[in-house]
Amino acid sequence: MVVPDADISIRSTTESDLVFVLRVERSTDLVRHATIQEHRDLFVDPHSAHLLFNVRGQPAGYLILRDVATPDRSIRLQRIVVATPGQGVGRQILRMLKTLAFQELRAHRLWLDVMEDNVRARHLYQSEGFKTEGMFREACWRRDAFVSLIIMSILEEEWRHEPRRSPG
Repeated sequence: MVVPDADISIRSTTESDLVFVLRVERSTDLVRHATIQEHRDLFVDPHSAHLLFNVRGQPAGYLILRDVATPDRSIRLQRIVVATPGQGVGRQILRMLKTLAFQELRAHRLWLDVMEDNVRARHLYQSEGFKTEGMFREACWRRDAFVSLIIMSILEEEWRHEPRRSPG
């Protein structure tokens, strides 16, 4: 399913969105589960952005940016969670996020870490211009084992030279 850009919007997460955020976050083991207070703390952190995305007016996921508006202009995508993966929404949100990071927030670099076994996300990031930089070996505890994190990034200059693709 491809959703036209006009049907997707991104806005700041509010207190009333937290029930949805916690529900969708706990539906996957591919991200660390945060407490409600950890989410609330991000609302007031001047170097963070906690954003909700809607598809056709309904919540479809959320994302967290860190190190926003810092002198080094290296923004971290700490978390992106799509309520219903596999429908193309994540790709469209990622494209919107790159535009937000490089045009509006004036980032030089957008980076993230992704669990080594999250093949779907790694493929998406690579197909959207992110380059693998390295690995944090066994840096994250999940269920009953340590998982390595792959570090990926895209630079502003790389983004500017991407062919402008349709959202889907």
